[in-house]
Amino acid sequence: MKHINLIFLLLAVVASSALAQTVSSDTIAMRLWRQVNAFPQEKLYTQTDRAEYMCGDTIWMRHHVVDALTGMPSYASRYVYVELVNPMGSMVSRVMMRQDENGAIYGYMPTTTDMPSGQYMLRAYTRYMAGTTPDYLFIRSVRLRSVMENLNSATL
Repeated sequence: MKHINLIFLLLAVVASSALAQTVSSDTIAMRLWRQVNAFPQEKLYTQTDRAEYMCGDTIWMRHHVVDALTGMPSYASRYVYVELVNPMGSMVSRVMMRQDENGAIYGYMPTTTDMPSGQYMLRAYTRYMAGTTPDYLFIRSVRLRSVMENLNSATL
């Protein structure tokens, strides 16, 4: 993963130096530079308010989208898609969060009271990340506890 980023960074440097030297526009470096500009690679970091929730709680989150090559904030994607996946691997819910006028992306995902307890997976990505490897997706494990599980653990 880090090697790929290093290769892209080196090729970006080569491409920028090629632009400065008035090289023909049909070089490999120029084609790679156009590819990186046409399809930017992003990395997503998501913060949640907690790691464990009761069924029926709301999962609040904030997202930080950065350029995968430089680590600088990226504004190429206007939306972040967040999915909640149950322990069986099925998607339970999906929300789309939009970037506000200041570049921040934040929002929430409601849970229902009839969801079974367990270790769920929170998966977040942008449009550019959807077709890439799972290394670029944000994945976090969150625990959902039902009211009955909470009552049983309190009586023990």
